[in-house]
Amino acid sequence: MQEERLKVLDGLIASGYCSDVGYRRDDILEKLNERVNRPISLRQFSEDLKKLMRMAEGDGVTLNTEYKGVQKFGNPVTSKSGNSGAENAGSGLSRTRYIVYKYSKPKYSVYGTGLNNEDMGILVLASSIITSISGLEISQELQVIVKDLNKKVGLGELTELSTIIEFDENPELKGLEFLPVIIRAIMDKKVIRLTYQDFHKRKFIMYVHPYFLKIYRSRYYLFGWNEDAAMIHNYPLDRIQEVEPEFMSRKIEYNRSRKINPNEHLKDVVGVSVYMEKEVQEIRFKVNKERRSYLFTKPIHASQKYNEFTKTFSISVRPNRELESELRYCGAILITKNIDFEPPKKAT
Repeated sequence: MQEERLKVLDGLIASGYCSDVGYRRDDILEKLNERVNRPISLRQFSEDLKKLMRMAEGDGVTLNTEYKGVQKFGNPVTSKSGNSGAENAGSGLSRTRYIVYKYSKPKYSVYGTGLNNEDMGILVLASSIITSISGLEISQELQVIVKDLNKKVGLGELTELSTIIEFDENPELKGLEFLPVIIRAIMDKKVIRLTYQDFHKRKFIMYVHPYFLKIYRSRYYLFGWNEDAAMIHNYPLDRIQEVEPEFMSRKIEYNRSRKINPNEHLKDVVGVSVYMEKEVQEIRFKVNKERRSYLFTKPIHASQKYNEFTKTFSISVRPNRELESELRYCGAILITKNIDFEPPKKAT
């Protein structure tokens, strides 16, 4: 029982709840009561504090007790002496005294969480974003970890991110069930065997060195080195039929030398299709006034520029079908002519 109380109390102090901004001893006791679901006496609270002090001293950290005074009218004042229950009527104004507990080392925690309110908030946000991705089996495990950490830190009831942000996702999208095994293979640097079905319903078995995943227009793509084709390729997850992370039929060492940086690999394209055979070229176009404002706030590509004199946009990219689709969507009138958006023809 005491161990549970100590963890909660340590989390409150380490997280910054008991900071200069102001949780009184009664507030701390209230938080403790909420976490352990039983009333805690001042005597028990004092004994728990002494135990935490001794544990912190073992790490060379002290648990300091500070006395604060808040004027009823005016700014907060700090006093180095006095007792927590006293009231000071100096200058004719009522002052309420209270105690604040702080570790001498910032972000220190006896139980090692080392998280403050801001840290925990970021962790909760990251967790919520990850758990919003359909198909990730780690979601439930991650939620349990965050809730356990929250008990130690003492943030109270966690707000579900889904009540704040609505994510654009399609739970019916095929292939999401392969995300966990693909992510694990990327992290562990393991070759995987894919059963892949193309647009014409033809099935292929291929060995892929997985490098990274990209989401484009709510669709997941796996980028990796194709062992047999000896090239970098992307694979839409909704066309993958099966993923085998551990196979005995063929021993292949993970190709680290070919691993690519996602930002570098995709910097010259719109979307996911990278045709290295094509040169980066400047493409100039015009749009109507309404679409112009749209492109100012949401550029087609990072290289996008606007010429105020000619009222034209320009981007420097390798042409592909995704770019063609974007230009059509915004009603672009092409000034640059004879752009080949099609993928290069394979040699026969």
